[in-house]
Amino acid sequence: MANVLRGLVTGVRQGIAALGRIRPDEDVMQDFSPEYQKDFGGMRGYALEIQSKARAGDLESIFEIASEYLTGGWLKANPIKAAKWMQKAAELGHAVAQMLFASMCATGTGVQKDEIAAARWLHAAAEQGSSNAGFALAELYEAGIGVNRDPKQAVYWTVKAALAGNAEAQNALGIRHMNGQGIDKDYHAAKRWLEKSAEQGNAEAHFGLGVIHDRGYDVPPDQVEAANWYRKAADQGHIKAQLNLGFSYARGEGVQQDYAQAAVWFRKAAEQGQSNAQANLGVLYRNGWGVPQDDKEAITWLRKAAEQGNADAKAHLKSLSGG
Repeated sequence: MANVLRGLVTGVRQGIAALGRIRPDEDVMQDFSPEYQKDFGGMRGYALEIQSKARAGDLESIFEIASEYLTGGWLKANPIKAAKWMQKAAELGHAVAQMLFASMCATGTGVQKDEIAAARWLHAAAEQGSSNAGFALAELYEAGIGVNRDPKQAVYWTVKAALAGNAEAQNALGIRHMNGQGIDKDYHAAKRWLEKSAEQGNAEAHFGLGVIHDRGYDVPPDQVEAANWYRKAADQGHIKAQLNLGFSYARGEGVQQDYAQAAVWFRKAAEQGQSNAQANLGVLYRNGWGVPQDDKEAITWLRKAAEQGNADAKAHLKSLSGG
């Protein structure tokens, strides 16, 4: 952590020295979007006001100019100028700008790609209480991107972001407790954090709660409850939840057995490239379960799964070919 802090201080000092790249009197109106040239809705007057405030050092106005350059609103999109203005807002302490500039550094948007700088700016935003930045920083520490890999720091920032109400961090903390990843294995704590994340609509947390009820972690096994949670996640496009819900319908676990519904959910996951779903959809077509019997369609899906190394699909293909 000390190295990260020293790097952050160095980065800020270098950034302050670089402020001269943006002249206080720079006329951003030269980049005023043609879409608003006819002064639609008084936008030109508004833009002039924002420019005046930015020249006077108003932080939110500086950030707005950066955002307009980044997304292309009343200013023409320009990633290089966006980076310059975003850096200025970040250096003046704007937490959202710090996080956005970190992202620009990480992806090389308007600036040279620099993962170390990205980590520094995420740290700056996280220290100001940004839970989004805190959780992103946790992932960097876990992967060792831009910082030395440090699982303890990954857990620290995950916990901090989760306590601040970040749904992704709450889900990640629940999964950590479920698997004992860098923290004590604790199914009760896992369930509690996943529930907090699920309350905010997080699909991963919905899936995780499905697994908890399916396998009986901290609760008696309950396939009905598991299917309910899988459905919540599946409805949001969660691939593994779609696969598991397909199995629920195929086996009649937690729901009435319904091969047609199994085919619906296997197809949704299969179309996203899930090999087990592709294989099972192929089996349904081969046997005419819930779908019209169709060897050609069966072979199509089984091949897709086999190409990904699915052993069951390979066996079914061999059987279909008479091997």
